[in-house]
Amino acid sequence: MRSSFRWIDRAGKLLLAVALVPLSASAPAAPLPRKLPPVEQCGGDPSFTAFRQKLTRAVLSKDRAGLLRLIAADATAGFGGEQGPAAVGKIIDDAGDEYWMELQQVIRLGCARSGAARVIPSLVVQSDAWAQTPDADYLMVVLPGSRLRKTPEHGGPAIATLAWNVVKIIPGNDFQTEVVLRDGRKGWLMDSELAGPMGQRFYIEKRGGKWMVTALVAGD
Repeated sequence: MRSSFRWIDRAGKLLLAVALVPLSASAPAAPLPRKLPPVEQCGGDPSFTAFRQKLTRAVLSKDRAGLLRLIAADATAGFGGEQGPAAVGKIIDDAGDEYWMELQQVIRLGCARSGAARVIPSLVVQSDAWAQTPDADYLMVVLPGSRLRKTPEHGGPAIATLAWNVVKIIPGNDFQTEVVLRDGRKGWLMDSELAGPMGQRFYIEKRGGKWMVTALVAGD
């Protein structure tokens, strides 16, 4: 069994495996894409569209109470059995603006279906395409407009401007990350310019006929 929700937790944030998908050990690895932009697979259901609008408004306005109203009572919030709105509220209180910034980033990154569930960002589901690759744990996507730099310095000379490129990260740095592009070029990016399927993510399902967030987690 292997987690379908993958992301390198580079900041020591809350970790949790949300769902496990059986993978055959003999299954061939899918070709690794050069780019992986978000997808939108969650249209066609007015009730979900309305829920998603409420969720997006709560996140973008940092509406703590509004967000917690959308969290299911049994929603997964942590590795240690933390569940429900109270657990998510504690995380918000402890992490503050950094947590909100992460949620505000991912809420804009598409929505994909996983069975009857909806997952935001869509990369959580899309990353199954690379789950069997040898470097799966080190693969991430570069957010649009990010400048690949020759040196770690923030104002260093740019090699390229990237958008949704799949890159391999080289671990061992904080706030700035050395990466390798598919064409072999190396350079540096800020951590905030990278997205991956094991960061903060919303797992949304129906509870008693109503859409609710059933997991709000990061990590594996």
